[in-house]
Amino acid sequence: MEKHLGKGIRAFALLAVCLLSALFFGFAADAAQTSDSVMIGFPREGDANGGYSEELWGTHAKTFLNGWKMDSCLTYNVYSQGSFDGQVCYCIEPGVSRYTGDTYTGLGEDFWDNYPSQYNSTISPQIIKILLGRVLQYGYNGNISASWRSQNDADADRLAHIMATQVLVWETIVGERDAHFNHVDPGPCDAVRTVIAPGNPMYGKFL
Repeated sequence: MEKHLGKGIRAFALLAVCLLSALFFGFAADAAQTSDSVMIGFPREGDANGGYSEELWGTHAKTFLNGWKMDSCLTYNVYSQGSFDGQVCYCIEPGVSRYTGDTYTGLGEDFWDNYPSQYNSTISPQIIKILLGRVLQYGYNGNISASWRSQNDADADRLAHIMATQVLVWETIVGERDAHFNHVDPGPCDAVRTVIAPGNPMYGKFL
């Protein structure tokens, strides 16, 4: 069964600024704080390593631990706050569609008090909150750009860091990371990191 958290969290993405403060530094995020999102699909026109397919920039459909699922896609989508060159934001729910112009609401730390335990049988909601804060502290939290091309080393490095940060967020959410941040074998399920195909031009940098 595909698991999501309902409409309340469907309107929620990991906004690097407000959740870095809310999750890591302990400041409460304003529950009324909202931001519009912009989606940029890669590769962009003029990318020397272009190609829209599940084997390159996209992914095949996946089934993760604890019932989380994701549909197939042909591009790698990155999200920012407010504009095409805004600060990156991350999806907290694998498999939930997000579109340019969607509005997201920043949530306070008390969100995790009511997080359904069946969505992650590996770690508690409080541990999820702590680990997400650390991922966002050390992961990529700068701006994004529609001008990035994978043949440019600096652009490729930024994209690879975004891919790695997003995968670590999802591994934490679905239960593929334990309380010490060790990787948990997903068994018969797909590993979250397989959303980045080996044919992706950033695959080596991502790893």
